[in-house]
Amino acid sequence: MVKIKRFFDVLQLNPDDPSSLIERAACHVGLQQFEEALEDTNKALKMKNYARKQPCKGLYIKGDALYNLGNFEHALVFYYRALKRSASNNEEEAVRNRINRATKAIDNAIGIKASRHFMAMPAVLNK
Repeated sequence: MVKIKRFFDVLQLNPDDPSSLIERAACHVGLQQFEEALEDTNKALKMKNYARKQPCKGLYIKGDALYNLGNFEHALVFYYRALKRSASNNEEEAVRNRINRATKAIDNAIGIKASRHFMAMPAVLNK
């Protein structure tokens, strides 16, 4: 909790720092405050000096917020954008894991598995 408070304090000192906004968005995701995380990532992504700071992290944090809000397709878009800008192997692997997770969620929601589920519904409803 102390770490989270520190990020909020730093942001009050310099509200125009995209890195601080991204870190606060990550805290919001950890606290399951996804709407607030989206607000912070959107602010950071619009800033001119954002690209020099944390280009990949901001994109996948926004993807995490969208994913947790159930918007899997848009999350996948931001994960792929983050993958293009990943600077290290660790970052790339983390983003690839998120891509796999979002792809599975989409498949479960509208893929082959979902169509089987809906085709079996009459049998379930008639019981």
